[in-house]
Amino acid sequence: MIETTTFLDWERQLQSLQEQYNISIQKKDTALRTLKKYSFHNLIDKYQDSLRKGPDTETFIDGISIETLGVIQMLENRLASEILQAILSIEKNMKSVFQYELAQQFGTLESNYLSNVIYSKRGQLTKQVLHTLHHKNQQSKNVSKTLLAYRLSGNVPPWILIENISFGQFNCWFQISPTNIREKVMTDFFIPASINEETLIAFQNTIDYLIDFRNGLAHGEAIVQIHSKAPLTLSYIRSFYEEEVITDEEFNEGYGQQDFFGLLLVIGILLKQSERQIFKDQLINLLNIFDSLLPINEGPMRHILGQIPINIQQRVKKII
Repeated sequence: MIETTTFLDWERQLQSLQEQYNISIQKKDTALRTLKKYSFHNLIDKYQDSLRKGPDTETFIDGISIETLGVIQMLENRLASEILQAILSIEKNMKSVFQYELAQQFGTLESNYLSNVIYSKRGQLTKQVLHTLHHKNQQSKNVSKTLLAYRLSGNVPPWILIENISFGQFNCWFQISPTNIREKVMTDFFIPASINEETLIAFQNTIDYLIDFRNGLAHGEAIVQIHSKAPLTLSYIRSFYEEEVITDEEFNEGYGQQDFFGLLLVIGILLKQSERQIFKDQLINLLNIFDSLLPINEGPMRHILGQIPINIQQRVKKII
């Protein structure tokens, strides 16, 4: 076995793929282009767990070429791009509704809408969030020219501040905000009218879910390697989906709780109608291409796509 710290030139990388990992080469020039584009270790590390012959071997299943791994990586990049675009759309929608409700209720002056008296008494969290927001209003770097211009006028309104903070920072702001503000945001996303503490927590978990996947995908992690720290609950999922999308048994087995399939469920809940059809068409097209490389209902490709359940294309048509 070649040590992982050993430098391998292109020729030796091709040799190692075949001899050490059982990965074939269709043509030398296309294999080299694939290695130069995605790198030897990136492709091995991302897909070995999904495509290995067995638990005690590092070799890949028969019939896998380096070119096929490159195409899978390319498709996963395209899928990540579509997912990130959907998450960005939801993020902008949430921020827009949130800042509107905040301004309507507490005004547009920093001294009012960032006053600690209006926020939940969550101790250190509230103190840290408000400190971060005040600090953002005073920063000279990593803020927009629009924010700088408003600062010269003596006040940065909430609709300007919110465009200069990350989704994670917004999430913290949302958490400490008054219940009626959070309920207004939830209502805009057609969350069931019976809003209570359980649904508030569940909605908060969906935001956490989006952030975990957004961060993972943006940093180039494989889909199967990303999991949400905030699991979905079956009672919340049942508010939106019937068993034809996901059965109780499947959910209890882990599908849709913290994985990529769960992310699709979340996007299906939150993405607005104006963008759903385009997103669904792109997603189905990519899933069909994945299926043409390796059967999407069989273990290897299901694992690559985050341990998805079978018949994913039919489920997506009902989710989105």
